[in-house]
Amino acid sequence: MSSTQTRNVLPLDATSAQTLEWLIKNRFNRLTEVLSDYTSSDLRRLSREDLIQICGLSDGIRLFNSIHSIESTTRLTLFITTDGKGLNFYSIIIDKIV
Repeated sequence: MSSTQTRNVLPLDATSAQTLEWLIKNRFNRLTEVLSDYTSSDLRRLSREDLIQICGLSDGIRLFNSIHSIESTTRLTLFITTDGKGLNFYSIIIDKIV
């Protein structure tokens, strides 16, 4: 499974049929009739205000955020401490992106 499928991000080159499928998978069923002819590039060109006008306030904001979401990365850092003459020294045991 590709990272795009894992994260459920709208592909940049999605056709109108693929975009419609993405809308359904992401619980935008009510918008499928209105957005049935839009490709992913069409949706990405729309501003937040455009989507609010087309889709309504809550769905427009949610759709805009879903289309323009950026994958966040989580960093895991594990520290240990040792006491050396009243001073605490910290050492990194694990430092990786999860």
